[in-house]
Amino acid sequence: METLLKYIAILPLIGAAFAFFWGVIQFLVNREMAQDEAQFNRFQEIIRKIQYEIQDGKHTSPYIEIQIAAIYELRFLEKYHPAAEIYLKQKKTEWQMLSGKYQSLGVPIIDSTLSYIVKGTWKTRLKRSFLSFYKDSSFI
Repeated sequence: METLLKYIAILPLIGAAFAFFWGVIQFLVNREMAQDEAQFNRFQEIIRKIQYEIQDGKHTSPYIEIQIAAIYELRFLEKYHPAAEIYLKQKKTEWQMLSGKYQSLGVPIIDSTLSYIVKGTWKTRLKRSFLSFYKDSSFI
């Protein structure tokens, strides 16, 4: 009991430090969840800008320039690169059958974005090289 009384003044400080760090942890977790949700909403918005519909036999779509900007924007959503890669390959085959700006502007932008996605950011390239080094190493 005597030992506990010696350190009783420190207990509120320990409690305050614990409460502070718990608040920081909650803030970081909530911030990451909000960023993930915002990125998901951004991905959906970009895909909607690329899509087109056929109504009454007419091809209704946003301007090709808006679609090109949306395709370029897919580069910055790293979490969705695998889905974007599949989607853009399919969109490229669709646009190759169309004429005009779709072939002259759209297909080259898709090719550029696909090469960017496949190449990956410096973090993904570093991760790939690290994993391939240990995968190919004979000493493991």
